[in-house]
Amino acid sequence: PIFAADGEIDSAIIWDGTENTESATEGTGYEGDPYIIKTAKQFYHYMYWGYSVANDLYPKLDTDIYLNAPGTFDPETGEVLAAKVNTWSAKQFQGEIDGNGHTIYGLYTNENPSSYGNTSNYYGLLSQPVAGTSITIKNLGIDDVYINANGAAAAFVAYSSNSVGHVKITNSYVGKNVTIKATYAGAFIARGSFSASDYLEVTQCYSLATLEGNGQGASLIGSVWSGYYRIVENYATHSIFANSGGSIARNYSTTQATTSYYVTKVDDAAIKGAGALTTMSALNTSGEFFRYIDVGNFHRF
Repeated sequence: PIFAADGEIDSAIIWDGTENTESATEGTGYEGDPYIIKTAKQFYHYMYWGYSVANDLYPKLDTDIYLNAPGTFDPETGEVLAAKVNTWSAKQFQGEIDGNGHTIYGLYTNENPSSYGNTSNYYGLLSQPVAGTSITIKNLGIDDVYINANGAAAAFVAYSSNSVGHVKITNSYVGKNVTIKATYAGAFIARGSFSASDYLEVTQCYSLATLEGNGQGASLIGSVWSGYYRIVENYATHSIFANSGGSIARNYSTTQATTSYYVTKVDDAAIKGAGALTTMSALNTSGEFFRYIDVGNFHRF
Protein backbone atom coordinates (compact mmCIF):
# COMPACT_ATOMS: atom_id res chain seq x y z
CA PRO A 1 0.00 0.00 0.00
CA ILE A 2 0.97 3.63 -0.50
CA PHE A 3 0.90 5.54 2.76
CA ALA A 4 0.54 9.26 3.24
CA ALA A 5 2.84 11.21 5.52
CA ASP A 6 0.57 10.64 8.53
CA GLY A 7 0.72 6.86 8.10
CA GLU A 8 -2.77 6.53 6.66
CA ILE A 9 -3.38 4.83 3.33
CA ASP A 10 -3.15 7.41 0.56
CA SER A 11 -6.68 8.46 -0.36
CA ALA A 12 -5.72 8.38 -4.05
CA ILE A 13 -5.76 4.56 -4.02
CA ILE A 14 -9.18 4.33 -2.28
CA TRP A 15 -12.19 4.41 -4.60
CA ASP A 16 -14.73 7.08 -3.66
CA GLY A 17 -17.67 5.10 -5.03
CA THR A 18 -18.43 7.54 -7.84
CA GLU A 19 -18.01 7.35 -11.61
CA ASN A 20 -15.36 10.07 -11.54
CA THR A 21 -12.39 8.69 -13.44
CA GLU A 22 -9.03 9.67 -14.79
CA SER A 23 -6.87 8.22 -17.54
CA ALA A 24 -3.45 6.78 -16.85
CA THR A 25 -0.59 9.14 -17.55
CA GLU A 26 1.93 6.39 -18.32
CA GLY A 27 1.69 3.77 -21.07
CA THR A 28 -0.31 3.54 -24.27
CA GLY A 29 -2.45 0.64 -23.09
CA TYR A 30 -1.28 -1.74 -25.78
CA GLU A 31 0.49 -5.06 -25.30
CA GLY A 32 4.08 -4.39 -24.27
CA ASP A 33 3.28 -0.85 -23.11
CA PRO A 34 0.48 -1.18 -20.54
CA TYR A 35 -1.37 1.61 -18.80
CA ILE A 36 0.32 2.07 -15.41
CA ILE A 37 -2.42 2.28 -12.78
CA LYS A 38 -1.44 4.55 -9.89
CA THR A 39 -4.85 5.62 -8.48
CA ALA A 40 -8.27 4.16 -7.75
CA LYS A 41 -9.85 6.51 -10.29
CA GLN A 42 -7.55 5.15 -12.98
CA PHE A 43 -8.36 1.59 -11.96
CA TYR A 44 -12.09 2.29 -12.07
CA HIS A 45 -11.73 3.94 -15.47
CA TYR A 46 -10.33 0.85 -17.15
CA MET A 47 -12.30 -1.78 -15.21
CA TYR A 48 -15.67 -0.11 -15.49
CA TRP A 49 -15.50 1.39 -18.97
CA GLY A 50 -13.22 -1.15 -20.61
CA TYR A 51 -16.13 -3.08 -22.09
CA SER A 52 -17.02 -0.20 -24.41
CA VAL A 53 -13.69 0.09 -26.26
CA ALA A 54 -12.95 -1.57 -29.57
CA ASN A 55 -9.55 -3.03 -28.68
CA ASP A 56 -7.94 -5.04 -25.89
CA LEU A 57 -6.78 -3.10 -22.86
CA TYR A 58 -3.57 -3.72 -20.90
CA PRO A 59 -3.69 -2.09 -17.45
CA LYS A 60 -0.87 -2.85 -14.97
CA LEU A 61 -1.15 -1.99 -11.29
CA ASP A 62 1.54 0.11 -9.69
CA THR A 63 -0.17 0.00 -6.29
CA ASP A 64 -2.73 -1.84 -4.22
CA ILE A 65 -6.29 -0.62 -4.81
CA TYR A 66 -9.04 -0.25 -2.20
CA LEU A 67 -12.63 -0.37 -3.44
CA ASN A 68 -13.60 0.43 0.14
CA ALA A 69 -11.41 1.79 2.91
CA PRO A 70 -10.24 -0.79 5.46
CA GLY A 71 -12.83 -1.38 8.17
CA THR A 72 -15.80 -0.29 6.06
CA PHE A 73 -17.49 -3.70 6.32
CA ASP A 74 -17.04 -7.09 7.92
CA PRO A 75 -15.94 -9.49 5.14
CA GLU A 76 -17.34 -12.47 7.05
CA THR A 77 -20.86 -11.22 7.78
CA GLY A 78 -21.26 -8.30 5.38
CA GLU A 79 -22.13 -5.95 8.22
CA VAL A 80 -21.48 -2.35 7.24
CA LEU A 81 -19.28 -0.65 9.85
CA ALA A 82 -19.00 2.81 8.32
CA ALA A 83 -21.39 5.57 7.34
CA LYS A 84 -21.00 4.71 3.65
CA VAL A 85 -20.07 1.58 1.72
CA ASN A 86 -19.18 1.45 -1.98
CA THR A 87 -20.97 -1.25 -3.97
CA TRP A 88 -19.03 -2.66 -6.89
CA SER A 89 -20.92 -3.48 -10.10
CA ALA A 90 -19.03 -5.89 -12.37
CA LYS A 91 -18.64 -5.04 -16.06
CA GLN A 92 -17.34 -6.86 -19.13
CA PHE A 93 -13.69 -6.56 -20.05
CA GLN A 94 -11.31 -7.51 -22.84
CA GLY A 95 -7.55 -7.71 -22.61
CA GLU A 96 -5.01 -8.42 -19.89
CA ILE A 97 -4.83 -7.21 -16.29
CA ASP A 98 -1.40 -7.45 -14.70
CA GLY A 99 -1.62 -7.07 -10.94
CA ASN A 100 2.16 -6.75 -10.79
CA GLY A 101 2.14 -8.34 -7.32
CA HIS A 102 -0.53 -6.02 -5.91
CA THR A 103 -3.87 -6.71 -4.27
CA ILE A 104 -7.39 -5.35 -4.70
CA TYR A 105 -9.18 -4.95 -1.38
CA GLY A 106 -12.71 -4.15 -0.32
CA LEU A 107 -14.98 -5.47 -3.09
CA TYR A 108 -18.51 -5.33 -1.72
CA THR A 109 -21.87 -6.35 -3.21
CA ASN A 110 -24.73 -7.25 -0.90
CA GLU A 111 -28.21 -7.72 -2.32
CA ASN A 112 -29.23 -9.74 0.73
CA PRO A 113 -31.56 -11.88 -1.42
CA SER A 114 -34.47 -13.70 0.14
CA SER A 115 -33.78 -16.66 -2.19
CA TYR A 116 -31.25 -17.86 -4.76
CA GLY A 117 -31.74 -19.36 -8.21
CA ASN A 118 -30.94 -16.71 -10.79
CA THR A 119 -28.38 -17.84 -13.38
CA SER A 120 -27.94 -14.71 -15.51
CA ASN A 121 -26.82 -12.03 -13.03
CA TYR A 122 -23.04 -11.74 -12.63
CA TYR A 123 -20.98 -10.49 -9.68
CA GLY A 124 -17.27 -10.12 -8.97
CA LEU A 125 -14.40 -7.96 -10.14
CA LEU A 126 -15.44 -8.63 -13.76
CA SER A 127 -18.68 -10.05 -15.15
CA GLN A 128 -17.42 -11.75 -18.34
CA PRO A 129 -15.29 -11.19 -21.45
CA VAL A 130 -16.68 -8.94 -24.16
CA ALA A 131 -18.20 -11.30 -26.77
CA GLY A 132 -15.53 -12.72 -29.07
CA THR A 133 -12.61 -11.54 -26.91
CA SER A 134 -10.71 -12.85 -23.89
CA ILE A 135 -9.62 -11.97 -20.38
CA THR A 136 -6.18 -12.72 -18.95
CA ILE A 137 -5.43 -11.89 -15.31
CA LYS A 138 -2.01 -12.47 -13.78
CA ASN A 139 -0.03 -11.60 -10.65
CA LEU A 140 -3.12 -10.30 -8.83
CA GLY A 141 -4.53 -10.78 -5.35
CA ILE A 142 -8.10 -10.09 -4.23
CA ASP A 143 -8.95 -9.91 -0.52
CA ASP A 144 -11.42 -8.35 1.93
CA VAL A 145 -14.50 -9.24 -0.13
CA TYR A 146 -18.16 -9.76 0.68
CA ILE A 147 -20.59 -10.80 -2.07
CA ASN A 148 -24.13 -11.96 -1.33
CA ALA A 149 -26.23 -12.02 -4.48
CA ASN A 150 -28.76 -14.00 -6.50
CA GLY A 151 -26.67 -15.03 -9.49
CA ALA A 152 -23.18 -16.22 -10.41
CA ALA A 153 -20.40 -14.73 -8.27
CA ALA A 154 -16.63 -15.06 -8.06
CA ALA A 155 -13.85 -12.84 -6.80
CA PHE A 156 -12.29 -12.63 -10.29
CA VAL A 157 -14.67 -13.37 -13.21
CA ALA A 158 -18.31 -14.37 -12.86
CA TYR A 159 -18.99 -16.08 -16.19
CA SER A 160 -17.76 -17.05 -19.60
CA SER A 161 -18.80 -19.47 -22.35
CA ASN A 162 -17.74 -20.78 -25.73
CA SER A 163 -19.85 -18.06 -27.35
CA VAL A 164 -18.18 -15.30 -25.32
CA GLY A 165 -14.43 -15.79 -24.92
CA HIS A 166 -11.69 -17.56 -23.01
CA VAL A 167 -10.48 -16.73 -19.51
CA LYS A 168 -6.95 -17.30 -18.23
CA ILE A 169 -5.92 -16.62 -14.64
CA THR A 170 -2.39 -17.29 -13.43
CA ASN A 171 -0.14 -16.63 -10.40
CA SER A 172 -2.99 -15.03 -8.46
CA TYR A 173 -4.83 -15.56 -5.20
CA VAL A 174 -8.11 -15.05 -3.36
CA GLY A 175 -7.48 -14.26 0.28
CA LYS A 176 -8.91 -15.66 3.49
CA ASN A 177 -11.04 -12.59 4.22
CA VAL A 178 -13.37 -13.36 1.31
CA THR A 179 -16.98 -14.53 1.61
CA ILE A 180 -19.08 -15.28 -1.48
CA LYS A 181 -22.71 -16.38 -1.30
CA ALA A 182 -24.58 -16.86 -4.56
CA THR A 183 -26.52 -19.27 -6.74
CA TYR A 184 -23.22 -20.28 -8.33
CA ALA A 185 -20.06 -19.56 -6.36
CA GLY A 186 -16.36 -19.99 -7.19
CA ALA A 187 -13.14 -18.27 -6.23
CA PHE A 188 -11.84 -17.55 -9.74
CA ILE A 189 -14.85 -18.09 -12.00
CA ALA A 190 -18.40 -18.94 -11.01
CA ARG A 191 -20.01 -20.44 -14.08
CA GLY A 192 -19.32 -21.30 -17.72
CA SER A 193 -18.84 -23.68 -20.62
CA PHE A 194 -15.84 -23.68 -22.93
CA SER A 195 -14.43 -24.87 -26.24
CA ALA A 196 -10.99 -25.47 -27.75
CA SER A 197 -10.72 -21.82 -28.78
CA ASP A 198 -12.68 -20.30 -25.90
CA TYR A 199 -11.15 -22.13 -22.99
CA LEU A 200 -10.65 -21.70 -19.25
CA GLU A 201 -7.24 -21.91 -17.61
CA VAL A 202 -6.42 -21.42 -13.92
CA THR A 203 -2.79 -22.11 -13.06
CA GLN A 204 -0.51 -21.50 -10.09
CA CYS A 205 -3.25 -19.84 -8.03
CA TYR A 206 -4.69 -20.37 -4.58
CA SER A 207 -7.90 -19.57 -2.74
CA LEU A 208 -8.60 -19.39 0.99
CA ALA A 209 -12.11 -17.99 0.47
CA THR A 210 -15.33 -19.10 2.14
CA LEU A 211 -17.87 -19.94 -0.55
CA GLU A 212 -21.55 -20.77 -0.35
CA GLY A 213 -23.01 -21.95 -3.64
CA ASN A 214 -26.69 -22.25 -2.93
CA GLY A 215 -27.19 -23.84 -6.33
CA GLN A 216 -23.72 -25.11 -7.15
CA GLY A 217 -20.23 -24.23 -6.05
CA ALA A 218 -16.65 -25.38 -5.78
CA SER A 219 -13.41 -24.12 -4.35
CA LEU A 220 -11.77 -22.90 -7.57
CA ILE A 221 -14.38 -23.03 -10.33
CA GLY A 222 -18.05 -22.83 -9.41
CA SER A 223 -19.90 -24.69 -12.16
CA VAL A 224 -18.46 -25.77 -15.51
CA TRP A 225 -20.74 -27.89 -17.63
CA SER A 226 -18.72 -28.61 -20.77
CA GLY A 227 -15.63 -27.80 -22.75
CA TYR A 228 -11.89 -27.36 -22.52
CA TYR A 229 -10.22 -26.22 -19.35
CA ARG A 230 -6.97 -26.61 -17.45
CA ILE A 231 -6.78 -26.30 -13.67
CA VAL A 232 -3.14 -26.90 -12.83
CA GLU A 233 -0.85 -26.26 -9.83
CA ASN A 234 -3.39 -24.63 -7.58
CA TYR A 235 -4.33 -24.81 -3.92
CA ALA A 236 -7.68 -24.26 -2.26
CA THR A 237 -8.98 -24.72 1.24
CA HIS A 238 -11.54 -23.46 3.74
CA SER A 239 -15.26 -24.15 3.73
CA ILE A 240 -17.63 -24.70 0.86
CA PHE A 241 -21.33 -25.10 1.51
CA ALA A 242 -23.09 -26.20 -1.66
CA ASN A 243 -26.26 -28.06 -2.50
CA SER A 244 -24.28 -29.55 -5.36
CA GLY A 245 -20.56 -29.09 -5.35
CA GLY A 246 -17.06 -30.30 -6.06
CA SER A 247 -13.71 -29.74 -4.43
CA ILE A 248 -12.06 -28.25 -7.52
CA ALA A 249 -14.79 -27.67 -10.09
CA ARG A 250 -18.43 -28.60 -10.11
CA ASN A 251 -18.65 -30.34 -13.48
CA TYR A 252 -21.72 -32.22 -14.66
CA SER A 253 -20.36 -33.31 -18.02
CA THR A 254 -19.06 -36.86 -17.78
CA THR A 255 -16.56 -36.84 -20.65
CA GLN A 256 -13.77 -34.30 -20.42
CA ALA A 257 -10.87 -35.69 -22.41
CA THR A 258 -9.25 -32.29 -22.64
CA THR A 259 -9.61 -31.44 -18.97
CA SER A 260 -6.55 -31.31 -16.75
CA TYR A 261 -6.61 -31.00 -12.95
CA TYR A 262 -3.03 -32.14 -12.45
CA VAL A 263 -0.98 -31.14 -9.43
CA THR A 264 -3.91 -29.31 -7.91
CA LYS A 265 -4.54 -29.71 -4.19
CA VAL A 266 -7.71 -29.11 -2.27
CA ASP A 267 -7.93 -29.64 1.47
CA ASP A 268 -10.80 -32.14 1.43
CA ALA A 269 -11.14 -32.08 5.20
CA ALA A 270 -12.43 -28.52 4.96
CA ILE A 271 -14.91 -29.12 2.13
CA LYS A 272 -18.52 -29.38 3.26
CA GLY A 273 -21.77 -29.87 1.39
CA ALA A 274 -23.67 -32.49 -0.57
CA GLY A 275 -21.50 -34.07 -3.25
CA ALA A 276 -18.55 -31.86 -2.38
CA LEU A 277 -15.97 -34.55 -1.61
CA THR A 278 -14.48 -35.20 -5.02
CA THR A 279 -11.33 -37.22 -4.37
CA MET A 280 -7.95 -36.27 -5.71
CA SER A 281 -7.33 -39.75 -7.17
CA ALA A 282 -10.51 -39.57 -9.22
CA LEU A 283 -9.14 -36.53 -11.00
CA ASN A 284 -5.69 -37.95 -11.65
CA THR A 285 -6.52 -39.55 -14.99
CA SER A 286 -2.99 -39.25 -16.39
CA GLY A 287 -1.39 -41.46 -13.76
CA GLU A 288 0.69 -38.61 -12.40
CA PHE A 289 1.18 -38.29 -8.68
CA PHE A 290 -0.30 -35.20 -7.17
CA ARG A 291 2.21 -32.86 -5.64
CA TYR A 292 0.46 -31.66 -2.52
CA ILE A 293 1.12 -27.95 -2.42
CA ASP A 294 1.75 -26.44 0.99
CA VAL A 295 -0.09 -23.13 1.13
CA GLY A 296 2.67 -21.88 3.38
CA ASN A 297 4.95 -21.89 0.37
CA PHE A 298 2.74 -19.44 -1.45
CA HIS A 299 3.75 -15.86 -1.01
CA ARG A 300 1.98 -12.66 -1.79
CA PHE A 301 4.24 -12.41 -4.79
